[in-house]
Amino acid sequence: MPWNDSCARGALRPYAGLSLALAVCVLWALSAGLPELGLVELLCSLWGRLWGEELDPVWRAVFFDLRLPRVLLAVIAGAGLALAGAGTQAVLGNPLVSPSILGLTAGASLGASLVILYGGAFQARPGQWLLAGAAFCLALLAVLLTYALASFRRASKETIILAGIAVSYIFTAGTVFLQYLAPYQDLRTIVFWSIGSLWNADFRSAGLLAPLVLGVLPPLLLLAPRLNALALGEEGAAGVGVGARPLRLATLGLCALISACIVSFTGAIGFIDLVAPHLARGLVGLDNRRVLPGAMLVGALLLLAAETAARSLMWPGEMPVGVMTSMIGGPFLLFLLLRRGGLGER
Repeated sequence: MPWNDSCARGALRPYAGLSLALAVCVLWALSAGLPELGLVELLCSLWGRLWGEELDPVWRAVFFDLRLPRVLLAVIAGAGLALAGAGTQAVLGNPLVSPSILGLTAGASLGASLVILYGGAFQARPGQWLLAGAAFCLALLAVLLTYALASFRRASKETIILAGIAVSYIFTAGTVFLQYLAPYQDLRTIVFWSIGSLWNADFRSAGLLAPLVLGVLPPLLLLAPRLNALALGEEGAAGVGVGARPLRLATLGLCALISACIVSFTGAIGFIDLVAPHLARGLVGLDNRRVLPGAMLVGALLLLAAETAARSLMWPGEMPVGVMTSMIGGPFLLFLLLRRGGLGER
């Protein structure tokens, strides 16, 4: 039993370390910005709230109305994107794919572009939800089209990837055509949305996404042993009673659902769903039962750190968080390509 206890403690250490790092990053994110409202003021406001003291209206507005929704949305979106990325890489057996390979991001961009151009009063709050709804619907349409095309060739992992690339080109062509037609102000809005940002974060969007992300985790954990069997190949998985095609349909459906929901609110934030699963596998091993929750913690930490750095480096201005994640993910992808054996790892 002591050996088992020590093994259990060793298995939990990466999660404990990631949780601690995430907590520290949350404090950093809440205190980043105005020098007059930094960490000391944040801790004072938290201490006052514990004792029931009335908060300064400015402190309340900055810490709890502006910064806190962005922190919550960054944590939830990062965790969800990383979870979807880990599931997609596991079911397709390719460490260099992400849910966007299914055409999801291109579909969401087309949906958002249509609303920006023809959705009427976009600046009003109902317009923001119309934008999210259109992006979500077109993202799912792109995924369904990808899988329908791939099904003509038995929906193997290779045909799914190729069909996704083809669908992405089709939907991207539609977005580019709309950009060509758009007046300058609408074109600027489309480009900003395509980059990805958390500027429109609020408690409603965070409250909607949180149960969706947490709700997708249990079924993916139930599918994790079967995803592990796919490492044996389709014939090997079939030998232990795992059908590759229904497993792909179920897993990709869950991953596409959560990715579409997140992208519809945040825009096309890239590389989190690609990078986070790699880092999680390096910390917790290759077992998908450990990779999935580990990727969520890594993804939350990465997106929150990127969002806070994007706000801090150009203060009082702000860099879109999608630019920051690309600056992180691009070099990491090159590292994977250049590392010996990097492409063959699961």
